[in-house]
Amino acid sequence: MEGGLEALFGLLLMIALLILGVPIGFALAISGMIGMFILKGADFGLGVSFFVPYASVTNYIFAAVPMFVFFGYLAERTRIAEGLYNAAAKWLRFLPGGLYAATIFSGGVFGAACGSSVASCALFSTMAAPEMRKMGYDKKMVLGAIAAGGTLAPTIPPSIALVIFGVITQASIIKLFAGAMIPGIIQMLLLMATVVTLCIINPKLAPKVPPTSLKDKFVSLRGIWPMLLVSAAVLGSIYTGIATVTESASVGAFVGLLIVIIQRQISWTAFKEALVKTVGTTVMILVITIGGGFFGQFVEVAGFSKGLFNLLTSLPFSPYIIVIIIAVIYLILGFFLDGITILVVSVPLLAPIMLSMGYDLIWFGVWVTILIEIGTITPPVAVNLFVVAGAVEDATLGECIRGVIPFYVPLLILLSLITAFPILIHWLANII
Repeated sequence: MEGGLEALFGLLLMIALLILGVPIGFALAISGMIGMFILKGADFGLGVSFFVPYASVTNYIFAAVPMFVFFGYLAERTRIAEGLYNAAAKWLRFLPGGLYAATIFSGGVFGAACGSSVASCALFSTMAAPEMRKMGYDKKMVLGAIAAGGTLAPTIPPSIALVIFGVITQASIIKLFAGAMIPGIIQMLLLMATVVTLCIINPKLAPKVPPTSLKDKFVSLRGIWPMLLVSAAVLGSIYTGIATVTESASVGAFVGLLIVIIQRQISWTAFKEALVKTVGTTVMILVITIGGGFFGQFVEVAGFSKGLFNLLTSLPFSPYIIVIIIAVIYLILGFFLDGITILVVSVPLLAPIMLSMGYDLIWFGVWVTILIEIGTITPPVAVNLFVVAGAVEDATLGECIRGVIPFYVPLLILLSLITAFPILIHWLANII
């Protein structure tokens, strides 16, 4: 395949740098730069180094990323989502494994305000895990439910992953958000159905908990308004035309901050910690994006993009088989790379192939987002599992891995549904 050996060299160099402990963004940039120096010489390589960093991160849409990240860290350090979880726990505890289902449901609603799986996992590890363990729920399943629930945050809009996809492909982020809404809801229901089914099959996973009176259930609804207000501020401002995607992220962060200030839930120290972590996470995303820009230029110069396009489009298979092949590639990449890196490296290569087969960018964006979220619960990278293992007392990574295994089934079912029925994505996206 044209450019295959050169691209393999760059990939092996990047892997070697990662093994040596070089951060992923710098590993991408270094391997891309060295590859361009070898192929095109120093003048070309230096010329690229001048424009790639600027061109990679100066899109105005990127301003939404730190706002979504900030709200996630703000929620992690306050009790703004506590009322949501308490209400869900009271209303859903009648189900077998009701607290598992409440955790997943709360993760979905939280995702409608934040868009960060890491923030979701950190939040519910400290909020939901202690209560479920106190009620005698199975430890491994508790960890798995929290990690799997975290996958909802990037699927249900607003989504940091979809923002980055939109920047890379110039697809409409508003349509991407709309297209992800129905799959996100289906994903939440499938995950909830999974825990209920498992608890029916094996009641030991979730002992019966004391019932809640109807009065207490309705009283608990008073606690859900902060998260609903933030979600409404973000999505409502977008779809009423009051704000752009970037502006809506700022609206959501402002409303969330205003709520915790009014409720006196945040200290100056917690506010500073949220700001510092926001800066760190945002810089990490930007560095990875710049590194991906360098590596993308290298594979383009090497001719790998064209070679891969010719190879996949010439295979004597139906588009469905090609999609399955690409899905397997993404699942394998998820073993070793984080979601942002996978996006910035793979999307420029694979988007033209998907378009040539009749799939549009809105469908591809939602589809690939779900795939990279499967990667967040797939070892050895499995960022969601690491967050949960670190946040839950006495939890180990091995317990998290064993607990999350059943949740691959509903996620793969969701992928199959949106592949077989693209209307699940297109219907709402076409209305907007």
